[in-house]
Amino acid sequence: MTIAAVTMALDAGLLHIDEAEMYKNEAVTGKALKAWFAKTGTPRPDVFFTGKVLGSIDGLDGWCQSIEASCRNSLEKLGIDYFDLYLIHAPFHHGRGSLPFK
Repeated sequence: MTIAAVTMALDAGLLHIDEAEMYKNEAVTGKALKAWFAKTGTPRPDVFFTGKVLGSIDGLDGWCQSIEASCRNSLEKLGIDYFDLYLIHAPFHHGRGSLPFK
């Protein structure tokens, strides 16, 4: 994904950004967002942001504790203060009782 592609989508009226740390493009998207918000004066609440934390949960001690850190890292890269929606990206687990939460 390039800055031009993000800018073109926003200019066309696509105001829902669907991001995930596994896409590895948050920094580029963040640069495009910063420039677009400055250029258009569009307020942040007019753009809906979905973010996703990596979803593999088997064998990852402390996975639940890392969710907040992952979220904060993604927000920083994107240059925004909050997500409108934050999801577990393709949650995978194998075997009964392997979920780290109830």
